Amino acid sequence: TQLLMQEIAGIIAQAQQYPALVPYAQQLQQALQILQQLTLQLLAKAQRDGAEVFLADATLYLELTGIILIGWQWLQQGVTVQQLTQQNNTAFSSTFMASKMHALVFYFEYELPKTAALVTRLQSRNALTVQVAGEEIV
Repeated sequence: TQLLMQEIAGIIAQAQQYPALVPYAQQLQQALQILQQLTLQLLAKAQRDGAEVFLADATLYLELTGIILIGWQWLQQGVTVQQLTQQNNTAFSSTFMASKMHALVFYFEYELPKTAALVTRLQSRNALTVQVAGEEIV
């Protein structure tokens, strides 16, 4: 996990060298910090409330992690696009390069914000799915 965090931090640092990527690097950095804090909170919850409560929303945690990791991949592609553009590399058409940047912006505008709702749910103390008795489910 530590190695992955270092790799993501490296891409964020590279992205911050390109003005077009700075806002996305900042968004990913913030999402990563929130994920790290949330993980510590969930580990404390596991110790306090038990494994069943801890694992009740594991799918949501995986979804959150996946969204952030895909954001990292898009940012990495953005760094490559910026590097190739600065080098005047013509291996790819300008339309292709622009489409990669457009997809990156789309992801950060439409997908990454979904993490806020997931974090809200995962931070909730309401263990609704664990508390419901089997006969209450219709």
